[in-house]
Amino acid sequence: MPLSGAERSRIHREKMKQNPAKYQEYLELERKTYGKKREDGQVKLIGDVSEREGRRRRKYWREMKKKQPIVPPSPSSSSHLTEKKEIWKKKS
Repeated sequence: MPLSGAERSRIHREKMKQNPAKYQEYLELERKTYGKKREDGQVKLIGDVSEREGRRRRKYWREMKKKQPIVPPSPSSSSHLTEKKEIWKKKS
């Protein structure tokens, strides 16, 4: 069964990330593209839009954030926090 466009894109991005040089080129190209869109007025920062439009965008962002799946913290990050707590306990 052939891959969908999204699956092909995901595989392509994973391959790009494996090669640091090509990935850096890709990131640089994305930065240039964003900068050009910004100059042309296709992309506006939240401070550059009206108050009403800013409220609408922030509301949209909040709704999308609520829809994101909750990712549990990695075991290494939680052990890091535990180590900090133990350090503070030793000082007291």
